[in-house]
Amino acid sequence: KDLKGWANQLGEVLESKGWEFTNYAAAGFNTIQTLRTLKEVYHMGDRPDVVIVGLSIMNEGVLYRGYKTIQTFCSGMKDIVNYVRDQLPKSKVIIAGVYPSNFYRAKEYQWLKETQSILASWVEKPEQEESIDKFDPIQSIQSNINNDIPQIYAIIDFLSAVDDGKGHWKPSSFA
Repeated sequence: KDLKGWANQLGEVLESKGWEFTNYAAAGFNTIQTLRTLKEVYHMGDRPDVVIVGLSIMNEGVLYRGYKTIQTFCSGMKDIVNYVRDQLPKSKVIIAGVYPSNFYRAKEYQWLKETQSILASWVEKPEQEESIDKFDPIQSIQSNINNDIPQIYAIIDFLSAVDDGKGHWKPSSFA
């Protein structure tokens, strides 16, 4: 049975449509290892139009580190997104959202959904023209307070597509 991951399958589809696709993914990488790889790729001179980052909270150690893993994961993802945006300002950043594991229990599943929600909140909102009549000083202050929230182009919602409702893979689904 051919167990190609989603990134390879995506690459095949994109290449069949004439796009160039390079996969730097490594199974089991966490956010620290992924950021290191991105820096190496950047120094090699690769300048992609789109950067898709898809990682698992399992690789951050959620089963043995518990809830603090979510903070570590989101902080690491924030570092990755900010690095790409700083070094490759013309690149669009897409996050491939979290996905299930057959090892998750109810608490990890809850954390998984929470993490997905946090990542989804990073999607850029379309800019709207702001008139003086519609200026909201409270919103302006909140925007300045939240300016450390990374901005991504989109999120791929794997969770709703392959989750069995308990944090496990639906039958015939895998990463």
